[in-house]
Amino acid sequence: MGNGLRLEVPGDSLYAFAPRVVAAWLVAGTGAEIDAVEDARLAIDELVGAFVAAGRAVDVTFEEGDGVVTVEVVPPDQSLEVSLSPLAQRILAVVAAGCGPLPDGRKGYRLSLRAGAMS
Repeated sequence: MGNGLRLEVPGDSLYAFAPRVVAAWLVAGTGAEIDAVEDARLAIDELVGAFVAAGRAVDVTFEEGDGVVTVEVVPPDQSLEVSLSPLAQRILAVVAAGCGPLPDGRKGYRLSLRAGAMS
């Protein structure tokens, strides 16, 4: 991803709120409806939560695009792999515009959050 906002989140649930707040702030800043903001919060909870529950730190990068906020969640230690539970996958399928493994071979996930009209 190009220029964006990047958070380093320790593998401790105490810090898991930070990416959720940033996602909500970015999506709300696009003029999105409150449902899209709440969906963004839930999607980030599911994705980052999978890593934090396993005690894994993650780098979370946010980038605004045309009608979406793209989020990459990548563990700094690429030797570790965290998979999403079937329930998390189903939740993400409902609340996100898209979610899947990173296309470049790195371990981690790319998430697309629905946003309002970009200025």
